[in-house]
Amino acid sequence: MRNEKVKSLKQPPSEPTTEAGAIGLFKVTPSPVSEPSPKVPKVRQSGHFVDQKLKYDFPVNDQPRPFDLIDPNTIGEVEKWAVKCEGIRLTVSEDRLVMTLSSLLKDKSESKNADSNKFYAGNYPTTEVVPWGIKEYVKRPHLRVVPAELYKAYLGKEKYSGQEIKDIKKTLASLADKIFLMTYDRVRKVQVGNKTENRTDRIEMVKRLIEIVSYTRDLTDAEVAKLDKGDERIRQAKGELIIALNPILTDQINSKYVEYPWDINRRMVLAAGGHPRKVTQAMILLRDYMLRELSAKRYACQINADKLPYLLKLDNYVKQSRNDLLRKTIEKAIQTCMNLNLILKVVQDRGAEGQDKYTFFLNRDFK
Repeated sequence: MRNEKVKSLKQPPSEPTTEAGAIGLFKVTPSPVSEPSPKVPKVRQSGHFVDQKLKYDFPVNDQPRPFDLIDPNTIGEVEKWAVKCEGIRLTVSEDRLVMTLSSLLKDKSESKNADSNKFYAGNYPTTEVVPWGIKEYVKRPHLRVVPAELYKAYLGKEKYSGQEIKDIKKTLASLADKIFLMTYDRVRKVQVGNKTENRTDRIEMVKRLIEIVSYTRDLTDAEVAKLDKGDERIRQAKGELIIALNPILTDQINSKYVEYPWDINRRMVLAAGGHPRKVTQAMILLRDYMLRELSAKRYACQINADKLPYLLKLDNYVKQSRNDLLRKTIEKAIQTCMNLNLILKVVQDRGAEGQDKYTFFLNRDFK
């Protein structure tokens, strides 16, 4: 029988022993975040978008570089210089912002009738279309919000400080300035004679996730002067934000999606220890991976131990041989997802080829 190391919220294990070369498991302290009623509202994110967040480069001999994967005509020299890797890498605050925009998009769109052409389309009517393939164009969703709406949704509270406004505006600017290389397949069903077949559209693009127009109307001369001096009260009273979202944020969201509790940002803070600064990118990515598995109705998922650091974007720790910090960061990410009551149990043992692997057992009733 193989030696297994198990951790569970319900039955915390004794202090685990660590096999040579493996990342040891840690002792679990039962502290799940209390959940609201079973009818907690959910917010969708496109499965294609989540897939892009979870992309990672695992070192393999002769592995193609990200820019070898797309047509040379798709990317210009400026974008090639700006993009660091394939997929979407967000900071913790940027991820929180995207989740906030997803929540606002649901609230300001048709979100019940998945067959409607207004499903997750936003509240700013526009005829603008953007290229989406060789001969295809799509409308991208637009959000129209007043700044105060965004601030309250992002922070999860009614009152906020001037410093908090500055931080949110800085995150908005940072995200709007980032360019990402996204390559993914959109699969659809077509009728061919008497049978249904799959058809795949491969999307390759180098684009921003959001574009923002700030609009403050009907200003008096005195208000213009105050606005020029940085008086944010004028912008909050008369300003609006028009936020154009990249179509990947809603592509096939009626059929391929990952659902999040509407208050996932708040829950993450509590699960990580009670302060936003304790939430890490590794925690967010492990959460996203597990929620994607749940969406696919997979309740026990396996990950090789050598690949987990790359999934969690901890490549630099591996390269710098910072093994202790690597282990602690992974442990905190797992503990946070257990505090969310998303992961119920983790087993670390040997795979069929002798490799260390994790098996995560998920809460199929996660709400």
